[in-house]
Amino acid sequence: MTPTKIEVPYNGQSFFIDIAEGKMVNLNRIYEISGASSGKDPRRWKSLESTKTLIKSINVGESDILKTKRGENGGTWAHWQLALSYAQYLSSELHLAVNQVFKERLEETVNPELGVTRSRERAIKNWKNQGHDDRWIAKREQHTDTRKIYVETLIEHDVKPNHEIGVCTNKIYKGLFGKDKSEIEKSIRESNPNLPKTINIRDHAKLSSIAAIGLAEALGNSQ
Repeated sequence: MTPTKIEVPYNGQSFFIDIAEGKMVNLNRIYEISGASSGKDPRRWKSLESTKTLIKSINVGESDILKTKRGENGGTWAHWQLALSYAQYLSSELHLAVNQVFKERLEETVNPELGVTRSRERAIKNWKNQGHDDRWIAKREQHTDTRKIYVETLIEHDVKPNHEIGVCTNKIYKGLFGKDKSEIEKSIRESNPNLPKTINIRDHAKLSSIAAIGLAEALGNSQ
């Protein structure tokens, strides 16, 4: 099955195209990463006649095609098909990057083993870009598998995905480090304020911390 949330790397950053039912894509994020001129911002693009015609052709509810949000996650949000059209409008290079990612995901649907290999390669590339060495990456990979089994074990014991699993993870962090997820993230950002809004704590952890978290989750798997 094709994953619904597809990451598109471009210009050293990335955005997500979510093709799940009812999910929308942040056009401002795509615009920011594209480096396009101010004349191509989402507000101007959605007023074009070609955009209005495309909106009419997408067979979903009007509120699920294009909307404006306010607040921290504000901006113009659009149906994924509209978002792909916007990427094409911004630049031919970005359009090709999006097409390449979708091509790879389709190939991985036919050949799941290829998907596993590519996923590992993407992860290693990202970790190296973060400045980690081979020893750190090997340990991180090892505990990625431990984390997966830990989450599966929790679900088998009727722990609900996302929130309740997050509560369990927070208890591990609190027990090991005396801080919960938000407090640890705050400490990480204080030393690196240029990080994106969403980060994985383990990608910024020392080997000793990764080992401690992995051991705690491995013990949880044995319960």
